[in-house]
Amino acid sequence: MSVNLITASLRVSIGLIQFCAGMGSPTIIYEAIPVQSGYSALYKLFADPDKFNAKKAKNAMSNNKTLDAVAEIFARFAHYGNLEYGESVTQRQHALQTACLAEDQGAGSLLIAATLLHDFGHLLHDEDIADRGIDAVHEELGAQYLERYFVPAVVEPGRLHVQAKRYLCAVDPAYFSTLSPSSVQSLALQGGPFDPAGVAAFEALPHWQAAVDLRRWDDLGKDPHMTTPPLEHYRPHITAGLKTDAS
Repeated sequence: MSVNLITASLRVSIGLIQFCAGMGSPTIIYEAIPVQSGYSALYKLFADPDKFNAKKAKNAMSNNKTLDAVAEIFARFAHYGNLEYGESVTQRQHALQTACLAEDQGAGSLLIAATLLHDFGHLLHDEDIADRGIDAVHEELGAQYLERYFVPAVVEPGRLHVQAKRYLCAVDPAYFSTLSPSSVQSLALQGGPFDPAGVAAFEALPHWQAAVDLRRWDDLGKDPHMTTPPLEHYRPHITAGLKTDAS
């Protein structure tokens, strides 16, 4: 096959891929790519509907020019929210339960947003990583992502919620006994309870008390039978926390 013909074939195929991606049709893409042109990797990617949908979601969620921060958060919950949190609830259930508990306790809008998004880093990395003995510092991963768009009152309590667990284990003798086996496992990976210097350093941070409140709701948000409002209910709280230049 000539170079010109291959180039023309590729352009047609890419055009069809782009069109069908907008239509959400992996089947059409499967039929459109000319296997004989030699683009086997392209064919294999889009011939599989699951790979197609995953690729489409990844591309959409990586394109901040066309998808605003709130829409991207909703997209990640839609595509990854059903991943297991690890204690009989999904990531979405845990986030919604934590936010629901905060709202029921009269928390302000920004803290409610913080509770909803405190584990957002889990939607950005492998979910079985703790079982492999690795601390993925999901709290920092999520905070680094969110701080591009949100004010500190939304970002920092989530960034500190792991430190808040270490803090509570140090200052509240009864707290450790309330932790689930999964939380005990992750505590060991995260450095264990704070020493006195760690306690003092934590209490010097601007959002430490909000992080402690979030942590207590976090520990309770693991009920597979709990009923919560849907994610859409929390949209106003999320948008309230946007930086003015990210709205």
